Amino acid sequence: MTVLISIDISGKASTATYASDSDKLDGYDSSHFATVGHTHSYVSIGGDTMTGKLTAPQFQGNIFIPDTRNNAINPGDLKSEARIDFKYASVLGVPSPKGAYYTNITMRPWSDDTGGPAHQIALGGSGDIRYRTGTQSSGWSSWNKVWHAGNDGSGSGLDADLLDGKHASAFALAHDHPYVKKAGDTMTGTLTAPEYQINDANTKIGEGSNNSVRIQTNYGYVDIGPQNTGWAHFNTDRPEFYFNKPVEATNMLKIYNTDTWFTGSEGKIAGNTVWHAGNDGSGSGLDADLLDGKHASSFIGQPVRIPAGQNLNNYKTPGMYYSPANVDAQKIANTPVNYAFSLLVEKHAGVKQTFTEYVTNNPRTWYRNYYNGTWGPWIKAASGSIVAQSLGDRGYVQFDNGFIINWGTVGARGSWATFAKTFPHRCFVVVTGQFTRDSTNWDPGRAMAATAVTNSGFRQTASDPGAYIALGY
Repeated sequence: MTVLISIDISGKASTATYASDSDKLDGYDSSHFATVGHTHSYVSIGGDTMTGKLTAPQFQGNIFIPDTRNNAINPGDLKSEARIDFKYASVLGVPSPKGAYYTNITMRPWSDDTGGPAHQIALGGSGDIRYRTGTQSSGWSSWNKVWHAGNDGSGSGLDADLLDGKHASAFALAHDHPYVKKAGDTMTGTLTAPEYQINDANTKIGEGSNNSVRIQTNYGYVDIGPQNTGWAHFNTDRPEFYFNKPVEATNMLKIYNTDTWFTGSEGKIAGNTVWHAGNDGSGSGLDADLLDGKHASSFIGQPVRIPAGQNLNNYKTPGMYYSPANVDAQKIANTPVNYAFSLLVEKHAGVKQTFTEYVTNNPRTWYRNYYNGTWGPWIKAASGSIVAQSLGDRGYVQFDNGFIINWGTVGARGSWATFAKTFPHRCFVVVTGQFTRDSTNWDPGRAMAATAVTNSGFRQTASDPGAYIALGY
């Protein structure tokens, strides 16, 4: 067996200061030791500032409080951590601070708002303790004062819910004026209450509508007092007022908003004059329902105008009617002629209408009857009055119904006889005969005849002269 061993010794082994390159030192690898000029640093025992978090199961000793008096801390500045700072009260926004400086403790349990709000406790002078919470999204809330045995009591502003276990409603408020005696007393000030009961709850006095005084009984109420600047009011929930004595007024009794009133000498109801023996009679304007016991329907009133577009078949109410213009009459249905007219409607078993045209020269009149739903025809009335005439051996008479009588003499055969008045429409008949004023020359054997009769005349056929009478219209 051949073993080759290479030993590098600088100098003599017994006096060498180091081996050229050992793998271990006292059994430790080189990674176990820090090299000279290492790049990480430790916290100095003599005091130092850490750049990261220090985690340990517990700490013993003092905690340094940094002076950050001018710097505000926001809820989002902390991430699952707490800190203590020296602050100005003005930087913290403490209201009514106890001193210029506060020790401020800030804590945030989580890295964002999902873990709940951040908290701050500010400790000032004279035992002043303040507390608030905040979130990253909303910022800090207002400061709340923390009460303790050192800052409660008189003047502290503490508003407790209970005093010795009792609510404030269990105590009477302090006062410096005397009570009103139950036996009777005189008040020097105003007594205010929602209502005042008299003997029992059935009768009481309280405030009514619109600041009025309400007198209430178990039957209802009366509100008394002005409810606006214009009136003094008496209101009730009962259907009527009852007065067991006469009601008197200085000038007038009046019903509200109706123009109904009475004075000592006159009165009105809804603006209408109240009539009595002292103000009726001639010129009073009294419109009575009856006159000497008869209704107005018993008398004919003023004529009523019939406008264009009407129908005389609809006029069945007794009275006088008229149409003053031809142009209107032409547009009125069921008239006998289209002239202006007067109409008299009378009552019998049915209705009678009498129609008279307006003309002054030979005015005509028609009448008709209505019965059981049917109108009869218009019938022209014949008055028999002569409206025109010419009297003599040759002449005529014209009547108001248009009938005309012509008469005269005519020569021998072949002579033409002209009527004194031409018939406007038709000649009905011509009667001829011998002309004589006595019976001496009359010959009944000599007949006369008229031929070629027209509305204006005829031709004679007898050999002797004669006379005639012609009828027509």
